[in-house]
Amino acid sequence: MFLGFIDPPSPFAPLEEWIEFRSSMEKIRPRTADIQEYIDQANAEIERLKGQPETD
Repeated sequence: MFLGFIDPPSPFAPLEEWIEFRSSMEKIRPRTADIQEYIDQANAEIERLKGQPETD
């Protein structure tokens, strides 16, 4: 049984959800090209979200 995310979060998901998704994907072995693409996507979204000002 797979314990973790299966699909990437929504583009509107908060930073924390993207970090958790990336962490979940990094645990998968073997790391296939598909898994690496998900990790790369998560890294890009995390960087994008870190660059945005806080909206409270």
